[in-house]
Amino acid sequence: MRSPLPYKPAGSLWFTPLVLSLVFHIVMPALLFMGQFFFKPSRIMPEVYTVSLVNVEEASTAAPPPPPAEKAGPAEPVQQAEQPKSEPRPETVQPEPTPAEPDQATEAISLKPKEIEPTKEKKKKIDPDIQLKKKLDSLRKKVEVEQKAEEAEKQKELRAQKEAERLEKDAKEKSDRAKDAADKAVAALRSSLKRGAASTNKGGEQGGVAGGVVGGQKGRVVGGQKGGSGGGGGDANKAYLGAVAMRIQENWILPDLQSWQANLEAIVCLQVQRDGKVIDVVVEQKSANSYFDQFVMKAIHDASPLPPFPAEMTETELEICPKFHPGGLL
Repeated sequence: MRSPLPYKPAGSLWFTPLVLSLVFHIVMPALLFMGQFFFKPSRIMPEVYTVSLVNVEEASTAAPPPPPAEKAGPAEPVQQAEQPKSEPRPETVQPEPTPAEPDQATEAISLKPKEIEPTKEKKKKIDPDIQLKKKLDSLRKKVEVEQKAEEAEKQKELRAQKEAERLEKDAKEKSDRAKDAADKAVAALRSSLKRGAASTNKGGEQGGVAGGVVGGQKGRVVGGQKGGSGGGGGDANKAYLGAVAMRIQENWILPDLQSWQANLEAIVCLQVQRDGKVIDVVVEQKSANSYFDQFVMKAIHDASPLPPFPAEMTETELEICPKFHPGGLL
């Protein structure tokens, strides 16, 4: 036999349905309330059309850049549509997109074709003061360039003039130095000659004179044998003087630096030893041209030493005094 059902009092039969009802009424609203945070409905936004308003006349000409646009304020939030309730609802019809209203400041675009007016060339107005200033600057620069060129030419001429003066001064100084040196040499030789003449034996000098002129050359024996009378053949002396004249004539070269005057004359006395060595030079007569005298001394220097005495000549020394002219020796 089955055991009989346990006894339940009559008041406990309504407790379970009551609890289930309370739980259902609490849980369902909570789920509906929490569902809106997890399931967001998609909002239908109207389509926006962007229209660029361009003026044909302004587009054809170069317009200055527009000023920076003011910062637009924050966009107004679109009012959120009320959330529909969870009850089933009919399908919503998508509203037609409305074009964005143009800004009040912009003009409305006419549908009629706008007549394009011929563009007028904007002539740039030139300020006469600026134009005059440019011309003055150009003229000033041109004048400055010309002045610089003239100054450079003057400096060049001045440098050339200074160089010419310097060369002339150097030449004059060299000439003066050469003249002074020649004068000092002549003075020294003349002093030496005077001292030698004072100590010469008068008897020997008279006996040693070769005498005569050979080819325009004057020969004179300065000293003969010491303590005796000077001797020697006249023909030998004449032959020797001719040989000396030829040697000096070979070295007598007068360059064509200038037109030499024909009356120029210089007399130089040479004291010669037996071996032909010139031991003394005395200028007895200078010419009127210092350059001529310099070339005379050069010829004597280049001709030294002179030919030695021949055996027939017994003199120890001989003084020769040739005369120099532009045409040669006389």
